[in-house]
Amino acid sequence: MRYRRSHTRHNPTTDQEADLDSIPTQTYNALSRLWRSAARRRNPLDVIKTARGTPIKRYKNVVGKQVGKQLYVHKDYAELVVPLKKLYAAGKVFDEAFPFNAVMYDAEKNVLRFDEAPDFDTAREPRVGRYFAVQLDTGTSKEGASDSIWHHKWLWVQDDYLGFDVEEAKAWSRRWAGALPEVAKGTKRSFQDQLDRYGIEDY
Repeated sequence: MRYRRSHTRHNPTTDQEADLDSIPTQTYNALSRLWRSAARRRNPLDVIKTARGTPIKRYKNVVGKQVGKQLYVHKDYAELVVPLKKLYAAGKVFDEAFPFNAVMYDAEKNVLRFDEAPDFDTAREPRVGRYFAVQLDTGTSKEGASDSIWHHKWLWVQDDYLGFDVEEAKAWSRRWAGALPEVAKGTKRSFQDQLDRYGIEDY
């Protein structure tokens, strides 16, 4: 099973730019993170915060959203934050015919879940959809489905992701997270009710 990123990092137009293709992916990602970190220090307004002042950040400032012991990340970036031995162990059980866009790794329960997330690129708050979960301790699996939604989908990816406008997604997070004085709900209808109640307009 492959988790390598499928989108293009850049379109080289000169020999000098073309040399970037020879840089290992991990090195490229490390350099990109350093550049973005420096950019954030230059512009503190880039830090998105909740109404209570809590910063909304990618997992370890790299990629992914951590909720308790659960780590959510797009499949193209899973190898950057999920232990490789966990990915490979789950890959031995995983049904290759199952379509997925994201993974969830639960370090406490030792579970790796493959999430369909069928509208990940198109929805403002994508839904989980069907999932395929692997219990790594026993090597067993189960399938299911969920209508729960995800907030701040830009956390799942890095800034070079091309599936949706990452900056637009960040702008939406900045708009509603700073104005909502309560915890965001986890379904499309309940979250929309919150936005309506506090007069937070859609983008």
